[in-house]
Amino acid sequence: MNRLVIGTLCVVLLAGCGKDDPAVKRFTLSSDQGLYPPTCLTRTPSGDLVALVGEGEQRTFTLFRSETEGRSWSRWCALPTPNDPAEVDLIAGGNLLIAYANLGRSIWIATLQADPEAPGDSLVYKTELPSEAPIRSLSMAAPSMADETLPELLLSYQTGDPADSLREMFLRHSNDGGITWSEATSIAEGVLGDVCLERPAEGETYTNMIFSRDRFLRWQGIASVRRTSEFEIRVRVPPESPNRVAHLGNLMAAVGVSSRNQVVAAGSTNKGRNWEVAIALARDSDHPRHPDLDGGFGRFWVTYLSGDSLLMARTANDPRYPKRWSRFIWVEKTECLGWPSIVALPDSLGGVLYAVPGGKVRFARLEESVPVMYRPRTTTP
Repeated sequence: MNRLVIGTLCVVLLAGCGKDDPAVKRFTLSSDQGLYPPTCLTRTPSGDLVALVGEGEQRTFTLFRSETEGRSWSRWCALPTPNDPAEVDLIAGGNLLIAYANLGRSIWIATLQADPEAPGDSLVYKTELPSEAPIRSLSMAAPSMADETLPELLLSYQTGDPADSLREMFLRHSNDGGITWSEATSIAEGVLGDVCLERPAEGETYTNMIFSRDRFLRWQGIASVRRTSEFEIRVRVPPESPNRVAHLGNLMAAVGVSSRNQVVAAGSTNKGRNWEVAIALARDSDHPRHPDLDGGFGRFWVTYLSGDSLLMARTANDPRYPKRWSRFIWVEKTECLGWPSIVALPDSLGGVLYAVPGGKVRFARLEESVPVMYRPRTTTP
């Protein structure tokens, strides 16, 4: 190749690096208020998107709502905000939205009506569940997305001394949308890592639970007080790995972060009973990855931080093989704060909620239907 061709190629590549990905359309939740992490995102049974963010200098828990799949947002209501939450998340279940947070030695739970016509102060119930030991990880799921008055809720959490690698994991169950809860049942102990619950596939009985034990991911099905056996996922992660699980019918995907900050994943074709070997969705990094995962409308979507100034996403219709994952989508090329949150949208689209410096929270619609058989020639970012 002569020098002219090489020089032209370099100019083209550098010019391409400076352009935004045409697959990404970004929208700001508000230009009037300062918005900050947490950035939690969920999709209601009616199809609306609801975001929980921190508003103003006090980081007041505030809900924003979109009835246009993220193209426009409106401030909905503020929630009573607990002091110094360590973990925060938001889920939808039936006709309720449930926000929950780790307060160190208690779990804060607030529920409100998901109906957009409901008044902004439609808080149904707020409670705190005490813990005898420091809470290390927690997750909640609503097994049914049906429009029930008071949906069933499952809560799993781990406790243990932060200076110790040993943990104990508990399960609690509510039949009335979080107003009352069963006693805590101990379901595992040892060298455990981050737990994640995800609602079951339609028609299934068991809620999906993923966590790590002895540095390998594990899947288990949970149905009220009943549980399946543990199934080992051939993905090796340290106890501090943030783990995620999602499903598409019989297909399942699990994602964690290796000790070298790789984003590692595995897939199952039989609802979690057997898993393929691990694949790397993102290479080694000196920075935390903070991945999130969702499945729906025919695709899995994953988002993660790449370095200190890139937010990436990838998608697949079958998560078991590297070639089935799409090219790398550059969601944002600036510093991102907190943890990104991703949801699957209709028409094979994805949506990512994240915060950037300057008191801004943005939502990115990944609009192009990217080719799932594309195999990048460069190394994984």
